[in-house]
Amino acid sequence: MTRGREIAISVFFRAVSRVLRSGRPRFVPPPFWFHHDDAVAEIWFPTRGCRWSFIGYCNMCNFGLPDTFTQAQAIAAVRAALAEIGDRASAIWVSPFNMLDETEVPAPMRREIMRLVAASRASLVIFETHPETITPEAVRECLTLLGGKSLSVELGVESMDPFVRLVCINKSFDNAVIERALTGIHRGGASSNVNLFVGAPFLSRDEQITDAVVSVDAAFAAGADHVILFPSHIKPHTLVAWMYERGMYERLSLWSLVDVLARLQPRLLSRVHVAWLEPKDHPGAALIAEATTCPRCIGPLLDTFDRHDRVLSLDSVAALDAMCCACRPAARAPEAPLRDRIAEALPPIGAGVLGDAWWSAHGEETVRSLDREWARLRAPLEGTA
Repeated sequence: MTRGREIAISVFFRAVSRVLRSGRPRFVPPPFWFHHDDAVAEIWFPTRGCRWSFIGYCNMCNFGLPDTFTQAQAIAAVRAALAEIGDRASAIWVSPFNMLDETEVPAPMRREIMRLVAASRASLVIFETHPETITPEAVRECLTLLGGKSLSVELGVESMDPFVRLVCINKSFDNAVIERALTGIHRGGASSNVNLFVGAPFLSRDEQITDAVVSVDAAFAAGADHVILFPSHIKPHTLVAWMYERGMYERLSLWSLVDVLARLQPRLLSRVHVAWLEPKDHPGAALIAEATTCPRCIGPLLDTFDRHDRVLSLDSVAALDAMCCACRPAARAPEAPLRDRIAEALPPIGAGVLGDAWWSAHGEETVRSLDREWARLRAPLEGTA
């Protein structure tokens, strides 16, 4: 992540996440796990866990902590899942979420997994990895091992607004890292997907929508080939869950995704996708509350979303936007500026998670750091000091 001086507000959120994750129960990985949806199959395999999760990054993420892990176990899981999928998939997503991080997926294990997938009938292979793990050489090696298949690499960027990504999301890499990663993917011969999160904590609903719309434009400007929008589902042992349980975070409505799509430039729609609209039975991904709507419109809305992701047209987005329901939230301005809302939330989070003594010792510097990062990253965009 960001090297050099430590940023106190980032130190704060990482400490909070480490405490909240410390109670995560370990789970025994199944022999294999896959999810098959029409022509696309997803294969997850166990690793020791995400390195960035252990450090404390990501205020919303928790895919669990496997109890045991061996390289042979992971390779066997991929082999078994491929056998179950057979010839049904034209595209295969295979990943533990950081495929090129050698602390998570050692190179010999990654190479064997690429060889296994190369023997499948799929023409496209997709995996996810952290932007800082990208090198053209690693991408090119994977592509070579896939033996003529196309490769697409996903990056968990979440937001292209550096302040939102650092403070609200709790990821500390900057946009230059994203641009280098996208360049590295393309130099390695693969295509790129940028994953964006809709529903960042501390943002109002309208700010969440605007952040996603602006981030889509910025991701394409940075060189992304495709963008994937992920709605917020509330997972235990995360700051989002802690805030939700105390009335500090509002559960996301899927209507927010509709509003994002409706505001995008029509020429971009063919390269924008939506994912994880409904929670999946992932081995380590427990859930407190999912993004949803009311019982009356959820079925028709999901059906129309499903058509959007296949048709990818202005007409399908217009069909979504034309749907009506009393549960669709109206636009409303936040009661206070974003900086002030975050500053107000810091003391209860700090004292409630880290303890009164920690907050008494570090609270003032944490708020000063918030102000410094606001002045450095966000105020120039808004024309304010």
